[in-house]
Amino acid sequence: MNPIRVDTAALNAQASELDRLQDELARLSDMVSSISSSLSWKIPGGNLIRGKLAVKQLQLNAQRTRAAALASSLRNVSSLYGRTESRIVSGEAGPADVVGQAIGAITGGVNAIIGTAVPIVAPIEISYGEWKDKKAFNDSLMDKNERKKLKKEYDGYQKNEDEDWYEKNGTILEGKREKKVEVYDQGKSVEGEARFAQGSAEYKVGDREAHASAQAGLYVYEKDADGNTKRIFSPGVGAEAGASFAILSASAEGRVGLGEDNNMFGAYGSVEGELVSGEAEAKLSANLAGKEVYGKLSAEFNAAKVEGSAGISVLGTDIGVTGAAKIGLGAHAEAGFTDGKLKVDIGAAVGIGFDVGFEIDVSGTIDAVCSFAKGLFNW
Repeated sequence: MNPIRVDTAALNAQASELDRLQDELARLSDMVSSISSSLSWKIPGGNLIRGKLAVKQLQLNAQRTRAAALASSLRNVSSLYGRTESRIVSGEAGPADVVGQAIGAITGGVNAIIGTAVPIVAPIEISYGEWKDKKAFNDSLMDKNERKKLKKEYDGYQKNEDEDWYEKNGTILEGKREKKVEVYDQGKSVEGEARFAQGSAEYKVGDREAHASAQAGLYVYEKDADGNTKRIFSPGVGAEAGASFAILSASAEGRVGLGEDNNMFGAYGSVEGELVSGEAEAKLSANLAGKEVYGKLSAEFNAAKVEGSAGISVLGTDIGVTGAAKIGLGAHAEAGFTDGKLKVDIGAAVGIGFDVGFEIDVSGTIDAVCSFAKGLFNW
């Protein structure tokens, strides 16, 4: 059996890149502190500006701590790959065992990143051969028909803003461990159906959710470099954590029409909304061949948010419009190395957001055609 060669030297090199990233984040933190100290106390809104700069400094320091945790995890993964390769050659272990052990190694790093609020104790899930369809019909329609966005963006700091991050486009082999916890103070859901209609509704008061995950595997990544698509095959590791809350959330959806699923000829609609809600996310990842280490922090707070859709159904195809509106603010901080280049993006968005789009969903028609073909074959 041929050995599966994993460049552990590259893993250790990525850990060293994370060490460099920590130094850069420390420099940025000092820069923010210097700017805050140099502000004149006489300028209008000086206290507000200093407060926001203090928050950014805390975020940078938190990102620095997370980079240190991921660097430690990468070195642990490198050690495990090195010790396991001889077992693969001798037939004592397969690639899935390697990924599973790598997941176990980085779980400690994930818990260091997110604390003990959502400990990852779930079993490891192994998956093979998944591919992201970037040309999905419905998604492309939504992208091309997005009508309007009323949102003010504030970019606080950018470096190499034209440099793209790699996008994970295919999964050859992956092991993943994740955990999610959700609680709410009060809530209720109802649903029902009749001959020509179906619908459901739900509300929750004091809804809180937290989640975390860690994964390792062999992936295909893509990015646009100088107008050309660059595709690489690479081992990768990553971790994510987040939390959200809503004082009040509610949703409802319904459909009326002919057919088994009321979608041969009819109409449909849905609406969901939240009052006083927020969410925060943290993400760290690394791929070796692209020499990329990526970290992101984001947070959003909304006083109110509502989304909805409505349309008609003809022979299983839904044709309609979508809309969303919110009043709130958000902030993000991204930093890392990609193809050996440092990329940093820190910014915020605030105000009233409003999106209108057009959607077509052909899944009902496809299901109907498949059922009809199956019936002919069985006959």
